[in-house]
Amino acid sequence: MILTLSAFLSIFILVAAQVKTPHYAFYAQTWDGTGGGKDYRQSNLAYYLVSVPDGTRVFQDDALYANMGLISPDGQRAITTGTSEHPLLSVTNIWDGTQQTVTVDRQVRRPFMWSPDSKYFTVGVIAPPCNCDTGYPLELGVVEVATGELRVLTDGEFLAGDFGTILWSPDGRFIIYIEEYFGGDTGKNQEIIKIIPVDGSQPPRILYTFATEGEWVRPFMYWLPDGKHIALLERMGTSEIWVVDVQTAQISFHTFYFDYVDICWSTVTSHFIAASMTRFKLVAMDPSQPLDVSFVDPSVWKLSAGSIMPCSWSPDGTKLVLIYQTSTPDHHVPPGVKVIDFVQRQVSDIEVGVDTSFWTPYWSHDSRMLALRSYQPSRAPNDVYIYDTVTMQQVLAQTDLEFKAWIANPLSP
Repeated sequence: MILTLSAFLSIFILVAAQVKTPHYAFYAQTWDGTGGGKDYRQSNLAYYLVSVPDGTRVFQDDALYANMGLISPDGQRAITTGTSEHPLLSVTNIWDGTQQTVTVDRQVRRPFMWSPDSKYFTVGVIAPPCNCDTGYPLELGVVEVATGELRVLTDGEFLAGDFGTILWSPDGRFIIYIEEYFGGDTGKNQEIIKIIPVDGSQPPRILYTFATEGEWVRPFMYWLPDGKHIALLERMGTSEIWVVDVQTAQISFHTFYFDYVDICWSTVTSHFIAASMTRFKLVAMDPSQPLDVSFVDPSVWKLSAGSIMPCSWSPDGTKLVLIYQTSTPDHHVPPGVKVIDFVQRQVSDIEVGVDTSFWTPYWSHDSRMLALRSYQPSRAPNDVYIYDTVTMQQVLAQTDLEFKAWIANPLSP
């Protein structure tokens, strides 16, 4: 059923009042002919807000939220950029469609990264061209949503400017970012990890430097939950991991893996999962903070990763989902799904019973709902199956509707 936004919200409120479990919604895309294209499916892209568990849809005719990295952490707003119908930079309320134009006196571009409290977001501030061959001048700026004020935090930087090259600290007081310098004739490129306070009270400090011959590391950055350390993952070759103290710039942990598929970081503790084609390895970076997994059968950790995103911790850190590949000569058997609950001390299986190459997991904001998006190379869009991890029951199945992101309940306090 497809409704207007106002009708969608009316039903959302009514159903939320009648059910005992919280109400949820997610953002999705499909191809349904509404785009006006006759020959190309890409011309028929359509975007929807979808409520859970009833599956009611509201059509988003201008696809404002197609880039899901631009949705705020609270799931209420999205940064919209660069369309012919809308201003170059604005903030849109997902639920009522109102827009706030952000007018700044400098030319800005990505990376747009929301602060944890959804009150600010970063921009790259384009600087005047320089007579140099070491990079492209790009400063780090922060925009306050309430006022639209832009503050430029750096001066003379060469900000990398790509998605994932900027990261807010858990408390929103600091930003780490990557500065890039081209090697030029020497062929030695530098990717410098820096930290700066958001209030601009101190200049940036160097935490770590990657230097390579003729190529780029493109490190993955993760801020550990303690707010005192960052993890840097080098994704070339052996895939090394460094944990750096943000105050001293000293390395407190270092390891590497040859055959990993993905690294899944705990959202609460100093643990991570190194998933490979031979096992799921639980690693404790701080041995003084063990995680009790005595209730988990050892065979679980010996399963093979069954997806390019084979594991994910819930936002509250109490659950861990593992996507594993069934050991069978029949390659048409879909990957399995296990949910480890550290509070209830139990391991549950999810059997969707659908043929797919792999699953991609997405946790809801409150860590209760788990969405599994299918993937088949011959299909687009794919399907989504949503489970309540309290009851371990499927609450919604939608075919040909590609899950993009959970959005927050507008009725939440």
